[in-house]
Amino acid sequence: MGRRAGPTRIEWHHGQYWCKFTVQGERKRLPTGVRDQGAVAEAEAEAERIRAKHTLGRPVERPTTRRRAAGNLEDLFIKHIAWAQAQGKAAGYIRKKREQSIQFCELWDDVADIDEAGIAKWQTKRSREIGSVTLYKEEVTLSTFLAWACKVAKVIQVIPRFDHCKPVSDYQPIDLDRHQVDQLLAALPDRRTHRKRCPVREFYTVQWALALRIGEVQAMRWNWIDFRERSDCPLGVITLPAIWQKNRQTWVEALPRAAYDVLQEMKRERDPLPTSLVFGRRDFGESLRVAALKCKLGDVVSHHLRHGRITEVANNTRDVASVQHVGRHKTLAMTQRYVRTRLEGAARAVFATDAAAERDRDRDR
Repeated sequence: MGRRAGPTRIEWHHGQYWCKFTVQGERKRLPTGVRDQGAVAEAEAEAERIRAKHTLGRPVERPTTRRRAAGNLEDLFIKHIAWAQAQGKAAGYIRKKREQSIQFCELWDDVADIDEAGIAKWQTKRSREIGSVTLYKEEVTLSTFLAWACKVAKVIQVIPRFDHCKPVSDYQPIDLDRHQVDQLLAALPDRRTHRKRCPVREFYTVQWALALRIGEVQAMRWNWIDFRERSDCPLGVITLPAIWQKNRQTWVEALPRAAYDVLQEMKRERDPLPTSLVFGRRDFGESLRVAALKCKLGDVVSHHLRHGRITEVANNTRDVASVQHVGRHKTLAMTQRYVRTRLEGAARAVFATDAAAERDRDRDR
């Protein structure tokens, strides 16, 4: 026997009204989207509308879960940034959230206004204005903010779903060797020749020597550097706290000679406070590009120095774990993405293998 089509019933469950009915012998249980427990008449009317659509055989759209009013979006972003600071998030993370929140506040007034259709329109519009990498970063910012608004602030009940646009980076790796780096650093102005007395050459010398990311050099403070001699590190060590690390781990590394000389000379001249920044939050990218064009090295950016340094270390050691430590990577897979064996190094390995095989053949004869 088939099930009889009885009356439409509604029930309160999980913060909203649900409707239950039978159509053509099949039981249905669907949400009405009505979240006000006192609005029984509205829930019954919505249930009858849903049942009528199912009876006519038309596809019914599942109602979007309604959210309660969340307040001004700008105020919520301020609370979000304050929460991130209390959690010990990196300054770069907080700065990017603050900058990108301005763009979101201009588009939406309230968290309740952000839905999947609005996100799709915003993605289409922004993809015409900016690159895919920047759009991806803004998408991540928006999704993390919505997750915080739902789980921590509890101002919305449902996080809208949206697809992240896969970033396509225009970064082209340039494998800089030691001679090219020395040539590039010599073309950069130092703190005595720069018109504003900025330590441009010193900045990139330290980045190259320690294979640092650009944000780590900008965030470097004097109390991170210990010039005391140690048995395993004769020139001292540098310690990057976990909150400033991309992989959120405290990192300790021995000071190379190039970085040691630059930092010691700057400290003797300035006598800075322990908590003050070594280089300040300056962007010397334009000076680096001008110097690279003078040296005919192409469009060089600061990350090319990091790539080149890690590659140089990898070509001079067989200890892969040491290369991973210098690059401060979580996995060896990431280290392999950075390391590119130079042609002459590969050629030496091939010739050495052939020479060893030839010696074995002569021995057998």
